[in-house]
Amino acid sequence: MKMRMKKSISLLAVCLLVVGILTGCGTKFDAGKYVQAQLDNSFKNDSSLIVEQKIAEADEAKEVYEQGIDTVVDNFFLGVTVSDDLKARYKEIFQKMFEKAEYTIKESAKQDDGSYTVTIEYKKMKFFEPALEQLKDKAEDMNSDDVNDYFEALADIMEGIINDGVEYGDAKTMDIHVEIQNKVYTINSTDIQTLNNEIFDFDKVQ
Repeated sequence: MKMRMKKSISLLAVCLLVVGILTGCGTKFDAGKYVQAQLDNSFKNDSSLIVEQKIAEADEAKEVYEQGIDTVVDNFFLGVTVSDDLKARYKEIFQKMFEKAEYTIKESAKQDDGSYTVTIEYKKMKFFEPALEQLKDKAEDMNSDDVNDYFEALADIMEGIINDGVEYGDAKTMDIHVEIQNKVYTINSTDIQTLNNEIFDFDKVQ
């Protein structure tokens, strides 16, 4: 039986929170911390910098994170009917996978137009490629017409990869652009998707 899965959308794009242009005596926008806050809240469910920079309250950031995870899971199974229990299992898997994202903010520079360029060092996670290779081997011995059985098998494999230790590629860098749109700072949408695809190997999902 051939499984069809959709590429997961960018969790960062779903969880992105914006902050108004900071004004007032002694107030300075820190683009590096802003990007760090977005990544930490989106991937690691850590809202500490979101709260520190007054982008949102902890409960608001948590709600946005939960909505993001649910959207990623729904998109992963788009067009495929699976049980609620299986969806809940994959939600936990994705949460654990995103927590293992490897990234470091290196530097930020303000541009002439008021925007910022933030340089990020990251390592690409090798997750879906080994998981799907293992599933391919396992599926040869399976004889089922129930798609849930294959997704259960994939869940077992993915949990095993998380527990045994995820492997990463070599460290690379990329620039993220923080722009002013409608008087708020926000990360460039194209950069969001690029970063998502660079940190995670969603390109291996078909």
